Amino acid sequence: TVNGAKIVTGGHDPMWAGTVLSAYMVTVVIAKISLGAIYDRFGLRFGNVLGSVACIVACVALCFPTTDLSPIVAAASFGIGTCMGTITPTIAASKQFGMADLGKVTGTITSLEMVGGTVGAIVSGVLFDATGSFASTWIVCLACSVVMLVFLLASEPIAAKLRASVAGE
Repeated sequence: TVNGAKIVTGGHDPMWAGTVLSAYMVTVVIAKISLGAIYDRFGLRFGNVLGSVACIVACVALCFPTTDLSPIVAAASFGIGTCMGTITPTIAASKQFGMADLGKVTGTITSLEMVGGTVGAIVSGVLFDATGSFASTWIVCLACSVVMLVFLLASEPIAAKLRASVAGE
């Protein structure tokens, strides 16, 4: 409450928001610890599909913020998807290109992620101002998550060809 008035956002109170944030943080901790093992045990393709699908599910769930289930689903799914931005670059770069120049490759990937985050924040603000809702932002994020999945899956054969051409020099 603020000055005696109860503040309710999107049909949920601040206690609910804290619960959702807690679900997100617990998922992030678990995903940070387990995502590397998932990549090692099940492979790069499986890990990339898992993380990308988690992002897609989160974006769909975020389009329905006033329901009881969607914020929790979004928090858990996006908790896994968020870890792709920190865990995946090093694992993918080392598996696809080896350890040589790992710092340069990972630094480039991470720099591009940061550019995307900067542009995404601006675009989401513009979309909210234009529509009065974040639903359009989540739809754009959904499309970007699908594109991410396509590029991650395409990166494996491209990296293999690149490695073969470098080895053949």
